[in-house]
Amino acid sequence: MSIRALLIMPIIASLFLSGCSGKDPVQPAAGPTGIAPDLEWTITPYGNYHRAVSGGTASTVYSVAEGDQLHHYNGSAWSTTTGAGTLEDFLDVWIGPAGEAIAVGSSGITYIWRDNRWSSRASGTTSHLWGIWGASANAVFAVGSFGVVRFFNGSSWSGLTTGNGNGFSDVWGTNANNVYIVGGNGTILRYNGTGFTAQNSGTAQSLNGVWGDSENSIYAVGNGGTILHYDGTSWTGMASNTTANLSKVWGTSKNNVVAVGPNGTIMHYNGIAWRLQESGTTEHLTDVWAASSTDYYVVGTGSAVIRSSVK
Repeated sequence: MSIRALLIMPIIASLFLSGCSGKDPVQPAAGPTGIAPDLEWTITPYGNYHRAVSGGTASTVYSVAEGDQLHHYNGSAWSTTTGAGTLEDFLDVWIGPAGEAIAVGSSGITYIWRDNRWSSRASGTTSHLWGIWGASANAVFAVGSFGVVRFFNGSSWSGLTTGNGNGFSDVWGTNANNVYIVGGNGTILRYNGTGFTAQNSGTAQSLNGVWGDSENSIYAVGNGGTILHYDGTSWTGMASNTTANLSKVWGTSKNNVVAVGPNGTIMHYNGIAWRLQESGTTEHLTDVWAASSTDYYVVGTGSAVIRSSVK
């Protein structure tokens, strides 16, 4: 499969998922009204065809890009690491507590960047792995096509059985015993440490991203401008003010959340309403991560790297 074909597969995958973003939130200090500040966005081009972005701190931000590229932002500048030496493509990345980057991708590849070198791990699957999230270095979840879920215990990967054949696109949790997976046909699964249960999303749209502030405030985004919120009991639809096929979602609190998508779409939720932002690009935006309540990183096709600040 060509590199550029995989570039658009997160979009295509959402159409066929029914057959088939280290991302721990940084909590800001609460404002006096609980309303997030308005943001402005600045393009800082770097690299090509970014698939995903994640970080641990403002100086350990990583993106995976075309092929086996891993880019690192150290707080002042971007640089590119040595390639992993695979012909496959990285599709997502999670940053561990020690600053290690675990990348997953096409045909089930998994690699760890630690101490300035790559090491590979056999995932036990050849399905594309679209999403990764970890509760700790010893409890990392990766999800992919055909209902694949893999679990990494710090040394090796093993499989988890969901009983669901829909393709999965993203995974996030509050801890290793409270994990949420989203995917095709409105699929939402919750893992409680021993097994999976399906939750009623109320939609048949493919869901592409999931992130939460706590176990009582979780957001899922997907096709047709779908944005759902979970209050700890049930999922309900939100007025998204967009029809874009949203790729991913991230935030720093329940009142400060960003979702991204095609044609430069950035939607910001300030605790009252979702608002379309002026991104300054028409590139397909593939992922978002935040170092603080005003410091978001958005990546996408081309050389799109976009960063937020207070308006």
